[in-house]
Amino acid sequence: MSEFSFVWFFIGMAIVAVGALILRYYNKLAEITSVGNYSRWQLTGFIIIGAGFLVAMNVHVFILNLIVQSIISGY
Repeated sequence: MSEFSFVWFFIGMAIVAVGALILRYYNKLAEITSVGNYSRWQLTGFIIIGAGFLVAMNVHVFILNLIVQSIISGY
């Protein structure tokens, strides 16, 4: 397993902050951009927050490693 890294922790917290801002202002974003509806912006915010927590806990390296190994072992 991988070690804890403060750099990835702060990057993950920055990603969580962006997701929280999207959740805070999802209605304005939906009106300004006219891309999707309100619930799509909310879902995007929740997905970004979840990804941010994975990055903060340094789990993303493990997940990406599993994906790459499964693709390479198939050949």
